[in-house]
Amino acid sequence: MPRLFIAIDLPDAIRQQLSSLRTDLAGARWVKPAQMHLTLRFIGEMDETVAQAVSVALTSVQASRFELQLNGIDCFPHRRAPRVLWVGIEDNPALHRLYETIEGSLRRLGLVAETHPFAAHITLARFKNAPVEPVKQFIKANSEFAAEPFLVEEFRLYSSTLERQGALHQVLATYPLDTAPAAKAAG
Repeated sequence: MPRLFIAIDLPDAIRQQLSSLRTDLAGARWVKPAQMHLTLRFIGEMDETVAQAVSVALTSVQASRFELQLNGIDCFPHRRAPRVLWVGIEDNPALHRLYETIEGSLRRLGLVAETHPFAAHITLARFKNAPVEPVKQFIKANSEFAAEPFLVEEFRLYSSTLERQGALHQVLATYPLDTAPAAKAAG
């Protein structure tokens, strides 16, 4: 059964900029540039009937286009035991409204609400047993990272299948955002 998630894709120029951050950081499993995205909601394993219902429900999501600004690098869950290295997103009310609207659509379908607060980020790398000091040094060396703002014009529903070489993502549906004036990125 495929796993579903909802995400915003990144422009190629941003993916290229993010992939230029790759180093030989011990223990890092770097995300392939083509797989980089901003997850709005991980849904999990769903059968075809539920996947179709999710796809239809998302057509009712109404939100305007907006700009996003990538800014800063850190890790989850904390620097003493890094598991995920990520690039942050400047706080953006339009992004949070889109997330809340999507979450509301999923709740109306009867899907369980997300239990963790929404923490907008782009995953750069994952670790199993990361050496803490090199990760801290990488974060410090790249703490001023920022990318040019980009316009978010759509979001997508994906299926993800785990393969031996990693996750294989497939676009199931694309949902354009309204062409009302774009909300500017904070900054």
